[in-house]
Amino acid sequence: MEFANSLSRQGGRVLLQVSSDRKEEVEQIRELHRRREVDGFILIGSRNEPEELPEVDIPYVVVGEVPEGVPVWNVCADNEGGGRLIGEHLWKLGHRRVGAFLMESNRLPSLKRVKGLRDFWKEIGEPFPDDWVLHLATEDENELAAKLPEFIYDDGKIRFTALFCYNDRVAGTTIKCLRRLGIKVPEEISVVGFDNEPYSELFSPPLTTVEQPLNQLVTSAAQLLLERLASPPEPARRMTLPCRLIVRASTTSPTHKLAVSKY
Repeated sequence: MEFANSLSRQGGRVLLQVSSDRKEEVEQIRELHRRREVDGFILIGSRNEPEELPEVDIPYVVVGEVPEGVPVWNVCADNEGGGRLIGEHLWKLGHRRVGAFLMESNRLPSLKRVKGLRDFWKEIGEPFPDDWVLHLATEDENELAAKLPEFIYDDGKIRFTALFCYNDRVAGTTIKCLRRLGIKVPEEISVVGFDNEPYSELFSPPLTTVEQPLNQLVTSAAQLLLERLASPPEPARRMTLPCRLIVRASTTSPTHKLAVSKY
């Protein structure tokens, strides 16, 4: 990874530790710290709760969102700005009713992505009701397939012209579920993702999405960590890097009539 190359060029040695459980990860970090095997950490991925952050007296930097008010050095993509880019894109195409997915399993970045979209709608004087947001516990396909019909239909008519999915994986699942319902993408509903994963342009249709500056994120985190290691303790710093909209064939101007939403 780029951050490993950056640290290596500065004379550092990189230990890669992989964990799918945040609490287990914190315990692993405490043990490495206890044994004095590392000088600092770069933690990849958002930390949605304070207890997901290790309480250790050695420097570390988080790549991803962290809870407000927690004094942690951190670098993250502008998730809120990414949501706003999507809002601007869909509005210019003519979409006025957009459904958004909020992913509880990674709540902080998901909240900000949805907030960016909703704030854009509010700033141009349009309502964005709460029932336009579908809360999903996980990225599980079965949950989405079960909740999607009730979310998108109103009296048997499609009430949205576009759907903003939490990420590209969920967008791909959404396209699959819409096809099962006999709904064409983008002719009847446009679909947008987030992250610009390598496979997103291989979807049918290729996916409109938001690209995070991954190389810049990890390189900036490495630089921050080196600065922390080289200088006395100072107040936590936060860097937010801009995202970029990638427009592909999964979004187009709306063509069908909508049901009247109840709000």
